[in-house]
Amino acid sequence: MPRPVEVWPEPAANPAAWKFVTNRRLVEAGRTWVRGEDGDAPPVVRAVLSVPNVVSVYARGDFLTALWDGQGNPDLVIPAVSEAIRRSLA
Repeated sequence: MPRPVEVWPEPAANPAAWKFVTNRRLVEAGRTWVRGEDGDAPPVVRAVLSVPNVVSVYARGDFLTALWDGQGNPDLVIPAVSEAIRRSLA
């Protein structure tokens, strides 16, 4: 049986961004994707970019950092990003 996907949100230096560490490898090399320019992004990145107010994602190894437009409520965006990660990796 596969192990459950775990996600640990952590604050980033930028107040409009959060880091999400997982127990899975997301991508090999670090890269940033921007909403609307994500055609070649892995499914987990596309899932996070589909969360309202998220405008870009930087992913490397087992973590990603999601940046939002400052309009979204962090109390709603953070759990939505965590759930998008879980769903896309399940």
